[in-house]
Amino acid sequence: MTNEEPLPKKVRLSESDFKTLSRDDLCSSPSFL
Repeated sequence: MTNEEPLPKKVRLSESDFKTLSRDDLCSSPSFL
């Protein structure tokens, strides 16, 4: 994998970011989809 940005933003988020965001936030935020 030589690509600098191989994964989408939602995948690039760290575990701490996911813990900060609740399921409601992820579902209500179209940017994460």
